[in-house]
Amino acid sequence: MSESHETWVDYYRVLLVPEDADADEIKRAYRRMARRYHPDVDRTPDAAERFLLIQAAFDVLSDSERRAAYDEERRARQKREEARSGPVTLRWTLSRHPLPCHEEAQIVYALVDIVATAALDSGGLPLNLCLLLDCSSSMRATSVQRLREAARLVVDQLTEHDNLSLVAFHDRAQVLVPNNGPVDLPAVRAALNTLQARGGTEIAQGLAAALKEVRRRASPRHLSHIVFLTDGYTYGDDELCRDLARQAGAAGISISALGLGANWNEALMDDVAALSGGVSRYIDAAEGIAPVFHEQIQRLRDVIVRDAALELEPRGGGTVVRAAHRFFPAIAALDVASEGQLLLPMGNIERSTGQTVLIEFQVPPLPTAGPVPLAGVRLLGRMATAQSLARSPLVQADLATTCEWEPENPPLDSRLRGFAERVVAYRLQERAWRDLAEEQVDQATSRLRSVATKLLELGEVDLARETIREAKRLEATGQTSLIGRKRIRYGTRSLTSLLPWHRPMPRSPREQEP
Repeated sequence: MSESHETWVDYYRVLLVPEDADADEIKRAYRRMARRYHPDVDRTPDAAERFLLIQAAFDVLSDSERRAAYDEERRARQKREEARSGPVTLRWTLSRHPLPCHEEAQIVYALVDIVATAALDSGGLPLNLCLLLDCSSSMRATSVQRLREAARLVVDQLTEHDNLSLVAFHDRAQVLVPNNGPVDLPAVRAALNTLQARGGTEIAQGLAAALKEVRRRASPRHLSHIVFLTDGYTYGDDELCRDLARQAGAAGISISALGLGANWNEALMDDVAALSGGVSRYIDAAEGIAPVFHEQIQRLRDVIVRDAALELEPRGGGTVVRAAHRFFPAIAALDVASEGQLLLPMGNIERSTGQTVLIEFQVPPLPTAGPVPLAGVRLLGRMATAQSLARSPLVQADLATTCEWEPENPPLDSRLRGFAERVVAYRLQERAWRDLAEEQVDQATSRLRSVATKLLELGEVDLARETIREAKRLEATGQTSLIGRKRIRYGTRSLTSLLPWHRPMPRSPREQEP
């Protein structure tokens, strides 16, 4: 089959079946479409040509040998297209395509994937890193020892091209290792041996010192980041912490805000991460510090686009964005309250996961058949190797579908459904905590039970059991445990982090690429 755009046809899209459709599914799709588009039934001018295309698609996909050869060429063609498209590309899948003509507004979901292509060099940027470590008296001796071990593991992952500083804080901040350039291993190891738990917890002092150290050697040639761990609440400087996080974000310095145990401020840690373009994480026990530190460094090495944002411009006269969620490294709701053009923060985009966004559109009434534009999408950001601190356009696409009077209704794309189901669990538990904050205990309890049911449906048995325990505790006492709340909140955020199907597969019938 020829490579040319004029002659090559995606037969899966013709029959509106996914790439992994079995023989029975292909046969049913063929019969359904053949009945609808047979020239004796379909009187449109191109009916005969369309019917022949449907027949050709069935002939290839129903023959195992011809289908295998076709699939191999399809994958090779996709790789060639990716090589021509640049370092990142956008792919998108709709929940319904085409839409039915209707006198009332309709909801349609778009799953937008930001994918690194084969054209991208896999080398990562050198790091300009600060470890900001809580050494207040709430950190037990065993926790401090684990902290030392985790920091040593980070040092072992660094190279001669990386910069490192080390800041400890309690009721004051102490720069144990200043950011003097390449890592001085003996100095770092000696400084780590001085860590001990004492004093109170004043996070703003630590953040200010860490930000000062990272700024000393911040440059476009390095990826600047602060790994910040605490196990406690700060004393009255929450807003100063948020302001420092904003300053970090404006300077291109992201923060990983890591909370250890049960007694730390989730809202503050989430804000510090979000305002700086970083992530917040929950660590259940001190044994988990080293694996999380290791993962954070690996993820920094994997960054391909810094400070990314998805520009979304609704089209079609009346199309509204009702909700949007991104999924990596954890589920996060995006602000869509503004009218007109939206700028959705994506943070740093990593090569191994890319980024995936689920967008909920409300489409206005469609009284007549024809094209239906949904939105223009443009990815802005800085490629990891770029020497500028300013965002630039990287890739764009037009999300669109069509409207028909009696369209086919193929099964919902399995990836889109999987992401959407996890958003449901995430949103339910977020609403439960809002209900509890408003002292609506019965409503919060009911929502937590719904979360548990959804988690069981998703196969997340341990998290479902935790949620059921907290629902029972809430019903009996009017409150949940601190540790249970954190396990549920951060557990539901992480529902997509390790899914085997999170990466987009070769394009399906309802999937598009610019």
